[in-house]
Amino acid sequence: MLISCRALEPKTLRICDCYVADLNGADLQRLMKLCGSHLIVLSFMNLAGVQSSLLHDDLFTTIDHAGLYVLMIQSIDFHFSVPLYDQFLRIGDATLAMLPTTMRKVKLEKCGQITADGVCQFVDRYFGSKPSTSNLHRSTELVFKQCDQLTTASFEYEAQRRRIPIEGQEDGEYIMKWVKRRQYHIRRSTEKRLLSVEIDSYRPMRSGLASPATAEELSRNSMHSIAMFGYRYPGNIDLLNRTDRIIKLNDSTLQEDHSE
Repeated sequence: MLISCRALEPKTLRICDCYVADLNGADLQRLMKLCGSHLIVLSFMNLAGVQSSLLHDDLFTTIDHAGLYVLMIQSIDFHFSVPLYDQFLRIGDATLAMLPTTMRKVKLEKCGQITADGVCQFVDRYFGSKPSTSNLHRSTELVFKQCDQLTTASFEYEAQRRRIPIEGQEDGEYIMKWVKRRQYHIRRSTEKRLLSVEIDSYRPMRSGLASPATAEELSRNSMHSIAMFGYRYPGNIDLLNRTDRIIKLNDSTLQEDHSE
């Protein structure tokens, strides 16, 4: 369909709530070339079966960034064949550098190449540009969740080094490295614009199939991950069900012993 389509001019493109194991980067690249110059909202949400190479920096080079004001990549579940250490998208500082300072909202999740340096470069560029002429644009929200190279500590260190003024934080304040999630408000005294930066680097650890947490997680993704697991490995689905029953039986036994 994309090959035969010569023109596609939507203002909003949302790819949401679907299983994308059979979708590759070339397909998305073709889609971006068709409609990227017209987009003002681009969203990828609630995707399952994702490969690490599906979303990457080069994908956004065909977008007319001057018109874009919302970019969201959220609730990404990787394909079960992707190892834990590789469960990050190939999106980094290059994408942040392309975004205009007139962005209203940027929410990025599991982007493996975004760093504190790239975020602070956007902050410097944001306040170094002229304020938007639109009265509706008074604030910009940046949210980064589970991005491998970005933590609250690394951002605060880089912000202090660049002397970026964060509301409620004194220059040279002790950096609490154990804090995983924090929101920062950045404002210049001479401007009305507000830039909000939220960083959440907490990643729940997965254990083996014999853990209730993993069984619960698999149940949550049963529509996507387990369906594909059963399709590719039909002989193992009974083992998975038996393991789940054993877990629940052990849990109920422990509860009975505790009550006695």
